[in-house]
Amino acid sequence: MFEDRSGTLPIESRPGLQRALEDALRLGAGTLIVEDRSRLARDEYAAHGALHAFKGSGIRIVYADGSNGDGDDAQLIDSIQHAIAAADRRRIVARLRAGREVAAETVRRIFELTRSGASLAKIASAIEGTGAPRRSALADLIRNETYKRDREGGRIVDPRIWNLANAALDGRRKRAS
Repeated sequence: MFEDRSGTLPIESRPGLQRALEDALRLGAGTLIVEDRSRLARDEYAAHGALHAFKGSGIRIVYADGSNGDGDDAQLIDSIQHAIAAADRRRIVARLRAGREVAAETVRRIFELTRSGASLAKIASAIEGTGAPRRSALADLIRNETYKRDREGGRIVDPRIWNLANAALDGRRKRAS
């Protein structure tokens, strides 16, 4: 069951997981099969909350990878594997955050170079190897107002820099005409 909510939230905040519990109860299912622990939750506390909610309703959660059991050792391994899933999530989040910051720095550099009067060819050459767009896409990137809008995590480009870069781009176009 696909769910677009983070696996770090408690079951009360996860409509898909709540629906799975309600469907299991309605259908009289005694077991919910989950692909692996990371699909149940990506946080140890959220995982244990979900396990408790299902167990309290008489429904057993079974992992498709076969790592199931009921004894003390199985519960310990289950807890450890949920902790590993949470650690994996933290690593993924950190990697994504770092990638977004590298991309944002590249965009800021493009705007600074444009503002300072560099040609699109020079900008493309200066940022080559950083996943930079082709010259033909640079103008579209510079015109994109998304970069100056305030959003979660702040603006990528200060609106004044965005305006100056666009004015410089317009000035080059008028001179070229």
